[in-house]
Amino acid sequence: MQMIDTAHLNALRDRIYNIRFAGNWKLLFGSIGYNLYIARQLIKVWGRGNEMLHTDKSGFTKALLMDHALSDEEWFAVQFSNYVKDTREDMLACMAICFFHWAGRKQLDLSGISKSLRKDYSLAKDFIGKLSFNEDINFAFSVFFNRKVSSLQEKVESSLICLFLLAEKHNIDLLWHIDKRLEYAECKGTLRKLPVNFNTRCRNRL
Repeated sequence: MQMIDTAHLNALRDRIYNIRFAGNWKLLFGSIGYNLYIARQLIKVWGRGNEMLHTDKSGFTKALLMDHALSDEEWFAVQFSNYVKDTREDMLACMAICFFHWAGRKQLDLSGISKSLRKDYSLAKDFIGKLSFNEDINFAFSVFFNRKVSSLQEKVESSLICLFLLAEKHNIDLLWHIDKRLEYAECKGTLRKLPVNFNTRCRNRL
């Protein structure tokens, strides 16, 4: 596994925290809903023999280029729902967004995360390498809820390290999925309500 690039984490933190849209916060945080305690229970349910769907990144990219009669924002939101939303990769992005948003709300400086990487990287890498995807996610939560870690700064940094590591392990472009979830939230927040079953009709035409 490669060491993650931490150069732009504060900029991403600010973008996530300052995002403005008129809509449900679940558009940004997904089914996690910014409640990490509930999210941890969801992970346990998903992990009971249920395999989550994967993002069809290629299908999503191709669908965005198709001719359509909608606004670009509507078309993006529809295709995100068809190909990306609520997949394991999107869930991982929603988790990361939660931690980045928390860092923004508490004004935590993530520029020093490289120091945490040097300290925690090897241990986390070895441990994560032996786990399944759902176990990986639960490990990231365990790091955050670890009472032995004294500061919120350390908890957020260590959890983000775990998320980037397991994204790399499972060949997930986490930054891409974070960016698309943010774009989806921005698009949906500015749109009028789509017709009932609109997503299904569009999916059937593709």
